[in-house]
Amino acid sequence: MLHQKKSPITRETLRQPFYIHCYLLAPFALGLSIASTILLNSHGFGPLLGLAIALLSCAWYGGAQSAIYARILKISLLRAALIASAANVAATVIIAGVAFLLVGIDRG
Repeated sequence: MLHQKKSPITRETLRQPFYIHCYLLAPFALGLSIASTILLNSHGFGPLLGLAIALLSCAWYGGAQSAIYARILKISLLRAALIASAANVAATVIIAGVAFLLVGIDRG
């Protein structure tokens, strides 16, 4: 986001986006935690409920992330959604790559 605004990365420029993300994306973390608990500890319709909560949490994350980008960067919601999606895909690839390097794949 700071790159898009062409802002330097300093403690002060990171503060506002950090707090915005903390408050708006906390429901995602809570929802995913609840969904995981339900999925791991339930039977019958429980797993379906857990999956529904996980999907709602992911929808919240995508919507909140897009709204944050649109507001801070002063761009359309569609463009913000594309930027947020690209950032999330890049982060996922990097995290998966690091996990692969650290853990490896058992070929055994």
